[in-house]
Amino acid sequence: MLATAPAVTAALDGMLNFSLILNRQRQAVFVNKPFRDFLDKNGITEIIGQRPGNLAGCRHSTETSGGCGTTESCLRCGAAIAIAQALNAKESVRECRIMSNKIGDDMDLAVSACPYTYEGEEFLLMSLIAISSKNRREALEHIFFHDIVNTAGAMQGLIYLMMDAGPAEVKSYVTDAAKASGRLIGQILSQKDLAAAERGDLRPDISQVRTTDLLNEIASLFRAHPVAKDKSIVLAGNCQDLR
Repeated sequence: MLATAPAVTAALDGMLNFSLILNRQRQAVFVNKPFRDFLDKNGITEIIGQRPGNLAGCRHSTETSGGCGTTESCLRCGAAIAIAQALNAKESVRECRIMSNKIGDDMDLAVSACPYTYEGEEFLLMSLIAISSKNRREALEHIFFHDIVNTAGAMQGLIYLMMDAGPAEVKSYVTDAAKASGRLIGQILSQKDLAAAERGDLRPDISQVRTTDLLNEIASLFRAHPVAKDKSIVLAGNCQDLR
């Protein structure tokens, strides 16, 4: 029996990533020690015979009586697609997000599935690697570069305006440019703070901000941005000034 084959189970138990072996019905016949420990930590003790989505508590797995692999959402699930391809004798690597009812956080996973034969019987070998932190980093980097480009574009617009402005106008543009440069430095430092937060080293520096000051600063910044060409950006007269 595969679940008691020491050469197979010892090798999978020694891996750091989560691994499991499924039968042709997509049911777990073996789960390696790191995955068992993770499931046990989250109060999941019924393991053998469960399909991956049911095992992880995927909220879509209860939408039909057939469970994991039979819902409309499964048609777009990377794990379900990888398993389906492995059932057709093709090794597959996909990404998926499991929104779990059993585990506290949603899980972003890289999933590999490949066919595996043991003593003439066909199985699927499945491996799961958590990529939530990688995806979160990429999303934060995207936001960071988007904000940096916007602020730099506004600063560039202010410089062009100063080049064509008279002495009286330049003073107001210099003030806005100084605020924009301060904002740019702040955004760069915020990326440093995000990196510290990822490492668990962040020490929050909390201060009060007036909403009207913040909104006026944003309005001044974008008045000089190319997107504001032929547009008027003003702060609503009934805007509440909160702290």
